[in-house]
Amino acid sequence: MNAVVRFEMSLPAAVRNDGAEYVASLPALDLFATGANQEEALLRLKEAAQLFVETCFEMGTLDQVLVQSGFTKLDGEEEAPDENQLMVPILLVARNAREARAC
Repeated sequence: MNAVVRFEMSLPAAVRNDGAEYVASLPALDLFATGANQEEALLRLKEAAQLFVETCFEMGTLDQVLVQSGFTKLDGEEEAPDENQLMVPILLVARNAREARAC
């Protein structure tokens, strides 16, 4: 049986017009994406963040990468994201018992 983990990351995002395109960034993960408009740039950035987290999980380095990026575990209630936050839904599936224990 596969273990499934679903969660959502709320990350500070920025978008700027760079002439012919828009550049969206997630400084916390050092990710960037471009698009013809703000919405496209943010959509591509969300997809990049999903792929980044999924790849780190598959490689077994997600904890290490998040710690190196300055993330820490918080106890207590979460804060509501402000308007400059990008909500990134993540779905991870552990395909075997070893991967499930790594979660």
